[in-house]
Amino acid sequence: MDRDGSDGWTPPEEDLGSTTLIGLAEKLADDQSFAAMIAEHRDRLGMEHARYGFVNTLRVQIPSCNTYPADWSSYYYQEGFHTLDPLIAGLHNARRPIFLDQMESIPAFRRIWMEHAADFNITPPTIGIPMAAPQGETAIFILHGKVPGVHFEYERKSLLKKAITRAMEFHEQVINSYGLHELMGFPDITQRELHCLELIARGLTIAETARDAGISERTVESHLKSCRKKFDAKSTPHAVARAVYLGMITPS
Repeated sequence: MDRDGSDGWTPPEEDLGSTTLIGLAEKLADDQSFAAMIAEHRDRLGMEHARYGFVNTLRVQIPSCNTYPADWSSYYYQEGFHTLDPLIAGLHNARRPIFLDQMESIPAFRRIWMEHAADFNITPPTIGIPMAAPQGETAIFILHGKVPGVHFEYERKSLLKKAITRAMEFHEQVINSYGLHELMGFPDITQRELHCLELIARGLTIAETARDAGISERTVESHLKSCRKKFDAKSTPHAVARAVYLGMITPS
């Protein structure tokens, strides 16, 4: 594929990068409809708090949207926790959604989320979901349970699947609300389609992708077919290559 678009596909003409993300984060922070939206997703999952934001290439979260009390949000940024929080770097580098109890052994995580946050009556974060964001940044969706820990494996799997769906729905609402796909020349691809394409890019088979995404193999094949069409690609590897070029997915 020629980078000049000679095969009929034209890449974005300008790199909007962090400037676009900062502008979007400011809009998110000022738009009460997004605050109501993320609160609705939190409530439907039966969680205590939800947080959504972007992580740039320096692994520093840009403030955006959450359901935390205002005093904790102010304290978090005032103390510089956004530059120290291992949760941010951990999700930026994560390959897939994770339960965050595995981070409780990290001193900085314990200090921020199990000591300081407790003073504001906030339970430690439970689930972290990384997603592809504009220009290769990482969007993160974090959920806090009302009580620490989910102990039964079937409960964990069920909660994780529901959380992934809610995170992707909210992420699509954000991206589509400001027309970023069109602005950046990106194809209008859904997060479910992109998630399947990213799993394939990491070497998973159709069957493995279906198990990981919690959907049927037939649905995976349908999503990949849609990806090929939207990327104007001749094959799934061709679609993967274009998604990687645009920074929409990061293969392992």
